[in-house]
Amino acid sequence: MSIHPLRALRRPALVAAAALSALAMSACGGGDAFNSGAGSSSTSSAAAGGGSATTVVVGGPTFTEAAILEQMYLLLLQDAGLKAELKTAGNRAIYSKSLQSGEIDVVPDYLGSMLNFLYNNANPGNKKPVSTNDVQASLAKLREVGKGVGIGALDPAQASDQNAFYVSKKFAAANDNITTLSQLAALKKPVTLGADTLCDAPDQPFCVKGLKSTYGLDVTLKDSYEFGSVKLRTDVANGVVDMGESGTTDGTLEPAGMLVLKDDKKLQPAENLVPVFNLKDASDPKIAAALNKLAPVLTTEDLTALNAKVDAERQKPADVAKEYLTSKNLLG
Repeated sequence: MSIHPLRALRRPALVAAAALSALAMSACGGGDAFNSGAGSSSTSSAAAGGGSATTVVVGGPTFTEAAILEQMYLLLLQDAGLKAELKTAGNRAIYSKSLQSGEIDVVPDYLGSMLNFLYNNANPGNKKPVSTNDVQASLAKLREVGKGVGIGALDPAQASDQNAFYVSKKFAAANDNITTLSQLAALKKPVTLGADTLCDAPDQPFCVKGLKSTYGLDVTLKDSYEFGSVKLRTDVANGVVDMGESGTTDGTLEPAGMLVLKDDKKLQPAENLVPVFNLKDASDPKIAAALNKLAPVLTTEDLTALNAKVDAERQKPADVAKEYLTSKNLLG
């Protein structure tokens, strides 16, 4: 598959809700890792101590990053004395309906992508993303648009999983030790990019079009790669293509000798991890207080490392989540 399933609107102007329902489950560079131990706390619905009689249902897909966040949400809610359980869902087109109906109470999502999804559903003729790289402006817009369908948004985490373009460390070293997209463009060399076909679509502003217009890169797309795939990393390593596309929290890149080039001109919109919730059924202030504890703590670097523990080290998402929250003194 070509699009990160929870983000789904990495191509916001192109992917309609009908198309989203066909997306398969996969991880950024190793999604099957979740399936080895996903359910270790998914049936845990009783919190320690006498909490609320109402059960908070945490939902979302099963790829690595989503799985880790869902387990964190469960633990934080239970630690606050609330009953909580996990109900896995498909892609955004599926779980957004469950979120609106109250079948699911809260889901970890991505700021810009969820905003574009809800806005495009309300405005089917829209061809341009409404998200920006301004976190607070995108958050305000998400809350505004979400209110119309009964969906709210809590505090976004520092962690953001945006489109990322990477090269091999060997390539970077051979080209003036570049670390940013601007430095790559300054080389004035043609660059081949491995990505999917949507990357070069006329109304896709965040990939080939953006690399050319924002950075002035002489970039040519070599498509047919799945997003964040092992094959793409291998071809970048072997020089089949110069640069690949993945996400900023892909924990498999650094161990594979890859270097994410910094988006120093802020081409990509804000994609901070944010809890989205049913405004009616999940209005208990305890829910917001519990989940908002994560926002100022979880960083992009943290999430990348957590993904690597699951994808590369094959640890269980529930164990990784608990270890992290404990290390940050967010439990107890």
